[in-house]
Order: sequence, then C-alpha cells, then structure tokens
Amino acid sequence: MSRVVFEIEAMPTTLAAAEVHEYVGWWLAEALHDPLFAESPVAGEVEGAICAAAREGESGLEWDLDIAESARWQDGAPITAADVARAISRQSARPGGSWLAEPIAAVEERGPQGLRVLLRRPFATLPQLLSAPIFAPEATSPEHPDGDRRSGPYRLRGALSGRRGLVLEAVPAARRFRRDGPPEIVLLKTDSPQQGVRLLADGTIDATCPTSIAREQLDGDAPTARRPIAMAVELVPNPSGRLSAPEARQALLRALDRGALGAAVDGVMQPLASYDELWREEDAGDPRVDPHHDPAAASRVWRSFRPPPLATIDYPDFPPNRELVAAVTEQLEAVLGLRTVGRPIDYGRYLGQRPSAGADLHLVLTAAPWPDPTGMLAPFRRGGPLARELDYGDTRFDVALEQAERLPERSRRLDACRRAHELLLRSAPAIPLLAVEAISFVSPRLQGLRFLPSGRIRFEELSIAAVVPNEQQPATL
Repeated sequence: MSRVVFEIEAMPTTLAAAEVHEYVGWWLAEALHDPLFAESPVAGEVEGAICAAAREGESGLEWDLDIAESARWQDGAPITAADVARAISRQSARPGGSWLAEPIAAVEERGPQGLRVLLRRPFATLPQLLSAPIFAPEATSPEHPDGDRRSGPYRLRGALSGRRGLVLEAVPAARRFRRDGPPEIVLLKTDSPQQGVRLLADGTIDATCPTSIAREQLDGDAPTARRPIAMAVELVPNPSGRLSAPEARQALLRALDRGALGAAVDGVMQPLASYDELWREEDAGDPRVDPHHDPAAASRVWRSFRPPPLATIDYPDFPPNRELVAAVTEQLEAVLGLRTVGRPIDYGRYLGQRPSAGADLHLVLTAAPWPDPTGMLAPFRRGGPLARELDYGDTRFDVALEQAERLPERSRRLDACRRAHELLLRSAPAIPLLAVEAISFVSPRLQGLRFLPSGRIRFEELSIAAVVPNEQQPATL
C-alpha cells in the first residue's frame, strides 16, 4: 500500500479548522482543509488557493477577493463567496471575538465568486493573515450538522487503537489547486524522539518529527529533510513568579549569549536576536555577535533588585532542549550568580503552552499564526493572547506594530518589525534565544518531502519510490 507514516509528538486537539492553534493541528488542517491562500515556499509569501486573487484598495481599508472557479468541497459542490465570507466572519463572531480577526471590520459578498473585506486599519498582508488555518471554510448543513464539510485533499478515516494516531485517506478526484498525494497518510504518536528513530529504522514510519533532533543524531548517514523555519525558542519568565520584575527580565536578556547557545546545539538551531530574522533569506550577519549580550549591564541590573538564590526552568523533554537548558544554566550562573534547576515536562507539551504556575522560567517554542513577521509580534498587542497571559501592554509597541502592518514592501516591513521587537524587548516578556530548523530523518522510500517556512508540509508533493533502496519495506501498524 502507498501509505506514508509520519511521527507526531502529540495528538491534535481538534479537527475543526476554526479551532486550530497548535503545530500538530496545523499539519492536520493542511490535509483536511484547503486554505483561502496557500503558504508559499518563499518565506513570508502566499499563493492562490480557494481565493484565486486579492487586490488592495487605494485607501488600504478594503480588499477584494476572487474565489477560484475550481474551488470545491470534498463532495464536489462549489465553494462560493458566501462560504468564504462565513469562514472569515465566524472568527469575529465568536464570543469575545478572535484576536486573529481583529483587523477585519466586515465582509461583503460581491456576487457568487467575489467578496470585499473591510478593515479597521490598513493591513498590507491580509492574504497572509487569511492563509491561517482558522479561516479555512467549513460548512454546516442538514447533511453536515456538525460543520464537518471540508474541502481538503484528505478526510479522516479513523484513529489508531489507544489514541496512538490518526489515519487519513485521500478524497477521490478532490485536488483542485494541487496534485494528488499518497492515498493514505498516517500520523503516528510516539512517546519519545528515540522511539521515533527506532521506528524509522525498522520501517514503521517514513519521517520523524521535525522539531525533535539531537545534535549527535546528525552524525549518521540517514537522509534528512531540513529547512530553517519561522519558529523561535524563547525563555519566558513566569508573570507571577520571582523573576517577573522588569529588572530581572532585562538582566536575563543581557546575560545570555545566543552565539554560545547556538554552538551548544550546533547543527540543530541558530542564534536569534530578533523575530524578523526568521523571514530574512539573506545573511542576517555574524551569528557570533549578539546585540543583546552585555554581561556587565546584566550584572548591574540584577543587583538592583533582590534576586532569588535559586530558580527553576521548565522545558519540553525532547532534544536538544536538555542540552540547551544546561547551556542557559551555565551562563546564568557565570554572569548573574543565579543557580537554576531544569525540570523536564511532558514530551507533547510545547509550542506556546506556558504553564501559569510552578517554574520561574519556561523554555518554549513559539510560531507565527500566519506567515509574516507581524504574525510573530501580534500576540503581544493589547488584547492579544500573549499580552493577556504575560501581563504585557505598551502603547508604543502597539503603534510600532501598526506601522509595520501598513507597509506592503517586504524589506521596509521587516525593518519596521525589528523596531517593534526592540520596543517589546524593553519589557522582555519573552526572551528570544534561538531559531528552529525543521529536520526530519526520512526513509529512502519517501520522495518529495520539503518543509514550508512555517514547518508545515504539502502532502500532495509526496510520493513513494517504485523501487525501495536496500529493500526496506514498510512495517504493519
């Protein structure tokens, strides 16, 4: 059977596109739902999908969208402007409203295949915003009372026993915007990265989870698929903890040397000083030069308040986080005299899941909800989820972010995002450390695996080799 099996580290929490807010869910949404706009292999850009084209009005306060004539539900019925308008509007109509839909004031249908999106303020990257899985159309009808009418190339066939994974099957003749992929996709949950590597070796899976790689594993001969992606590793002080004071956050920001941290996990992650670097294709500069690293200033600020003698760091227990926390611990003790103890948390709890109590610091992976650097910053705006969770608010930052959102020209927008991030780091609710590289070990039988800038993949690009090298055969799940 031409089945492709991927390792996942946690089961997705929902099948509904409107509720997807985590990494594994994005993978699933990519299979079950066609997006309004598709993420491009070029960082920060999108392509037509259900929406064939988008045009910004002169005022910057309206966009006209054209629905592709080929856009179809999985049952073959056409997707109309009314369906897309409903998908966009449902986010602002949710109780309390969705922060992702905050720039959108209203949606007007313009015939069966067109609509106009009215904005609260100029927003130059609306197509990028609308590529987020939560805007994908889903329909409720007498035949689909639970809103499970979908448009993607795959549908859910069932779950593996014991909630160990999901089985997806291709929808016959359902590809409108992209070619057909493998007839069956399995997302198999493992208990550890080491188990994933073992399952790859015995032919059970075709690709390992792309964010769980130890440095020493790269020394072997196993083929890999890899790409730097728009995901950051950050250190987040507990907003109600002993290191929540502004002085403590500034001391932590200045004490850490990102170049040295990158060297500690060399080959897996790279130093990160500013979010905009995640979208810059050109060389961002010497990674050994850290603009935030200032041990003397860190020590001076640290002494200005009464620091605790010991702090704890929660971190998701998969490689290379243990090695990274060890390097962070060593630097903080050398510069600040702060002793820290790492506390591993469950393998599946990561990507923005920040425990509200317990540890003083949390090591987290953070991804942008849409493919643009403004998406990385937007959660910190007043009313955004991270602003609420981390008790952050700064009018100057909000103004700087709005200025960046207005700019259609990419290089100017990246520079404006850097300035906005500099304002954010004055309070440092989240301290950037490293940029993630998606790295999967891949079976020789799997062809065509490549990562998009978000870390997602296009399942329809995959294929199985007609002749498997070394006679490796897939195992039975």
